[in-house]
Amino acid sequence: MQRRGCECVYRVRKCYWSTFEEKGKAMRIDISEGAPRGGRDCPKCMFSMIPLRNSAVLNQDDGYLTDYGVGFDPDDHPVSSILIGDPRRYIWRHFVEPLLGRMLSKRRNRKYQRVLKIFPNTLICTHCAHLIKQR
Repeated sequence: MQRRGCECVYRVRKCYWSTFEEKGKAMRIDISEGAPRGGRDCPKCMFSMIPLRNSAVLNQDDGYLTDYGVGFDPDDHPVSSILIGDPRRYIWRHFVEPLLGRMLSKRRNRKYQRVLKIFPNTLICTHCAHLIKQR
């Protein structure tokens, strides 16, 4: 139950300060796990938003993907791919997919850098990557 005059630094759905203040001492505990001042909820998914400048999304470097294969795959080696597998799948998995992933991640990083240059106080959702542009 949120009480009147609560000095919550961060906007949270439920105020937990009253349980600590009943014992006579008011303890300032950050329960928001790093949510910034002035942060708000995403209008799409209602998760917390953080400044784009501080987010890890700004400098992502995608490239080689983790191997999602289980067990033996004939396209893991070029010789076995030629003999019993599909050479196109080998080329796709080991050359095209990593280069395409890296190119798309660089493009996404440039987009975020452009947005940040024009709108320095932009917020990004930590869940769905929705942007709220603010000057």
